[in-house]
Amino acid sequence: GSLLLLLLISVTFAFKLPSSGTATVTHYLLGDNVGACDCATGANKFPVAAINQNAFGQVNGTAGPGCGRCFNIVLNTAISDQNYTIADTSNRPEITVKIVDLCPGLAPNLEWCAQTDSTPNPHGAWVHFDLSQTTIPSNWFPQPFGYDIGQWLATYTEVSCTEWAGYKQPQTSGLAVAGAGCCPANPTYDNQTCPMSGSSGTTTSTSSRLSFDRALGTLIFIALLSVIYLY
Repeated sequence: GSLLLLLLISVTFAFKLPSSGTATVTHYLLGDNVGACDCATGANKFPVAAINQNAFGQVNGTAGPGCGRCFNIVLNTAISDQNYTIADTSNRPEITVKIVDLCPGLAPNLEWCAQTDSTPNPHGAWVHFDLSQTTIPSNWFPQPFGYDIGQWLATYTEVSCTEWAGYKQPQTSGLAVAGAGCCPANPTYDNQTCPMSGSSGTTTSTSSRLSFDRALGTLIFIALLSVIYLY
């Protein structure tokens, strides 16, 4: 009983999303599917991405405070061939994406998306962007060796979604399925960040670090009930 209490009290709901820094970047196929944020699928006609679990802020399997945010990404160095860096700093591929999906911190994504509040991924990045490959130009990733390297280090900055190509375009914000997620048009700059609860509403937040005293209190209460029951 005491061990159960200790384990439950130690549970924390992590969310760490620095507003700028170094990120790892890969790409995947989302297609016309609805991502974990449940953003309207019109967003998929413009550059969108998944983000690592700790930056997404998922708790209960649905949307988190990373949803709907927009980021400017600039490629720097290939991870799969460390000898290749884009030398011309004025001509590095750049794009602004909206977050519509989650990159889970589980296999096969452990190399990229298993960050915690205290540990970046193996490449030193707190944030990972997995770009939806059908929403970016086909030649956006450099191919210096004649093939798609596909794994990069980049610099990123959170920006207003007014800089995203899909802003205020038809069916690019709001939900694909009512009540199933959270996808504000411009969450950080409209002060409508999605809540950690994953509900379809929004919560006012200007911080990239959230605490969850209510959730922790609930866990402690459950633990105490378990101890009483066991003894």
